[in-house]
Amino acid sequence: MTADRDLVPTIGLRPADACKALGISRRTLSAWTADRTLALPHCRIGGCIVYPERELRDWLAARIERPR
Repeated sequence: MTADRDLVPTIGLRPADACKALGISRRTLSAWTADRTLALPHCRIGGCIVYPERELRDWLAARIERPR
């Protein structure tokens, strides 16, 4: 039997999951989050930082370097 939480689509990633999705370390994620010039999409809910999945995908896609 599947748990109810498995039926709910993920819309926000916790830091550990965001690191896995991006293939980066926690230290790098923290640095990118703190660097306002990168504008890494995130929100703080209470004491937790959440990375919205759709916005994170869009953010990454906007930074793709194309060959010249």
